[in-house]
Amino acid sequence: ASLALELDGLAASLQGFAGRNSVGMQFDAVSEHFPRVLARAIEAAAQPAFPERELDEERRIAIEELIAERDDLAHQAYRLALAGL
Repeated sequence: ASLALELDGLAASLQGFAGRNSVGMQFDAVSEHFPRVLARAIEAAAQPAFPERELDEERRIAIEELIAERDDLAHQAYRLALAGL
């Protein structure tokens, strides 16, 4: 079974997030399932598995966002202001 289905069966959730200088995971679980969900979160962090198709799609989206930022004058001004700090 997939991780998502397993966690759903435990009334738990696991999310990943990333920022400019950070990356992290967060999970929610009822106390009786906490040890099992924690173990699965550690496993997911230590041994991630991403289907190639999903990686290709995320890569395509990231490239489109970078192109859109390059064409956005307000974003260019923001980056120049940051560079001046």
